Amino acid sequence: MSGPTVAPSRVPSNTGPTAPTEQAAATAAVTPPAPPPGSSPRTLTAADLRAALRRFCGTQLLLPSIVQLAPDAAAVLLEHDAMHLSLAGLRVLTPDVAEVLARRGGSLSFDSLEQIDAATARALSAHSGWLALDGLKSISADVAAMLAKHEHSLSLRGLRAIPDDVATQLAAYAGILRVSKSAALSAAGRETLSRIAGTMQAE
Repeated sequence: MSGPTVAPSRVPSNTGPTAPTEQAAATAAVTPPAPPPGSSPRTLTAADLRAALRRFCGTQLLLPSIVQLAPDAAAVLLEHDAMHLSLAGLRVLTPDVAEVLARRGGSLSFDSLEQIDAATARALSAHSGWLALDGLKSISADVAAMLAKHEHSLSLRGLRAIPDDVATQLAAYAGILRVSKSAALSAAGRETLSRIAGTMQAE
């Protein structure tokens, strides 16, 4: 795959601090016309993505239509210094793409990722800033151990349960850990996380 795969989507309503024109440019720029029924989503090259974003100058780069991303296209996103990058539609994140994205500062969020492996988590741990992986419904202890190396702030509010072995690994996190207050925790797991190296917020 030589570029990002984008699925047709509507530009979301304007919320947050970004000016409406900036946010619309950030989202609509990589949303292609709807393909004929039954056809595959369109794949954009890195050059296409660069051209589509050439006029972007906002603080939030919101790209909900991208469902797959190749390393060369991910590198294009490093050319923009927006404080927040959201890849809300990304469904697969490979270690090589995660390694590229981790090189940018600011906040980085993924709302549709439902699973990642330890290699991808290791790559993401190098990111310095707010990292949101709220699409994850569960993680292994190996993934938790890698994510615990991340610095700053980590959001795992999609976790439905936090097993004891995962809690043990997450307790080493030195930043701000955000989890859902409805996530299932054993008494032992709750006690373990009460001694987290950083701060835990149940939201």
